[in-house]
Amino acid sequence: MKTKILSWLNLPAGEEAADSTRNRPDTVPEASLDGLQEWRHANGQLRERQSYIKGVKDGPWEMFHQNGQLRSRGNYQNGLRNGPFEVYFSNGQLRSRGTHSQDKRNGPYVSHYENGQMDSRGSFVNGNKEGVWEWFYANGQLRQKSVHKDDVLDGTLESFFESGQLKATEHYSAGKQDGPYVTYHENGQVHGRGQFWNGLPDGDYALYQKDGSLRESGTYKRGVRK
Repeated sequence: MKTKILSWLNLPAGEEAADSTRNRPDTVPEASLDGLQEWRHANGQLRERQSYIKGVKDGPWEMFHQNGQLRSRGNYQNGLRNGPFEVYFSNGQLRSRGTHSQDKRNGPYVSHYENGQMDSRGSFVNGNKEGVWEWFYANGQLRQKSVHKDDVLDGTLESFFESGQLKATEHYSAGKQDGPYVTYHENGQVHGRGQFWNGLPDGDYALYQKDGSLRESGTYKRGVRK
């Protein structure tokens, strides 16, 4: 099985760029590749390993950081990402894990901070966030819990201070804030409460000081203060 060694200097940013073989400005056309291919960083370290069948990605792929640590791995089937994938930080710590189906994320997904703490978890359907998702601070405390439908907020959203104290409770419908909300100071006192309609403030609202005393109140009608 013939192996080509090519040079690639620029590391793409972001997790999705873990698959960066598309649009590579190499002198060898991708359509001519067949069998196991390898590309290297400018420092000589292996950068990427990918199998092709007559110019089409097919089989396992791996990418590596410049220090030699595994950066990501997964599988292609007839040119599309299919099956489990993993992405790693340059220190070897797992960054994320999930599954691709027909080149889109599908099923459970989890991501981590570089210190190993969980960053987020949830599920994808056809590349879109679906159902309950949770995000965490680097210290492990829950930062936000929300419900998604077709990749937009749809349901209750709760956010928290890094201390663990509840910060806000809001409601969304088709990506727009809709319904009652309450926000809190970190000492637990209510900061504000009111109502939204289709993304616009609507109805009575009130804002409070940290000691619980009223700071301001009023009324909105479809986004216009009365």
